[in-house]
Amino acid sequence: MPAETQYNYYDSALDRLFLSVLDQRVVALEYEPPEPQKFTTALPSGAIKHWLDQYFLGRPMPEDLTLMDHGTAFQQKVWRIMLQIPYGETLSYGAVSDLLGSAPRAVGQACKRNPVPLLIPCHRIVGKHSIGGYEGAVSGHKLTRKQWLLAHERAVHA
Repeated sequence: MPAETQYNYYDSALDRLFLSVLDQRVVALEYEPPEPQKFTTALPSGAIKHWLDQYFLGRPMPEDLTLMDHGTAFQQKVWRIMLQIPYGETLSYGAVSDLLGSAPRAVGQACKRNPVPLLIPCHRIVGKHSIGGYEGAVSGHKLTRKQWLLAHERAVHA
């Protein structure tokens, strides 16, 4: 019998996070899911909750708790680079594109398509002269989340 996706929420210092979990791996993390009513259960104790608790306490964990079985080959390359950026540090879209022999805009699109922001830290990819976008937005509450995440990590990392 195949495993069933679990829909959990996690209340963080940033916002309520909505997680889709399959076999103890996060397949999606959303801030504003299209169907929030299906996320009726708090994230239970375990590796994922521990990782999130530690992250928001400023004690990041190195474990990769995502199930990266989707996305294009290019997107997966970008996401793997994101996983290598240390907590409290950033890389520019241009620097990542140089590593991959691509264009900064393609890196930005891969960031936008990241199904598990925070766990695959796309917020650590920034513009050359600004923090860039987040979740496909360059202003508003989505960008405020990126600013919060970067400030949180810098405060802990300092």
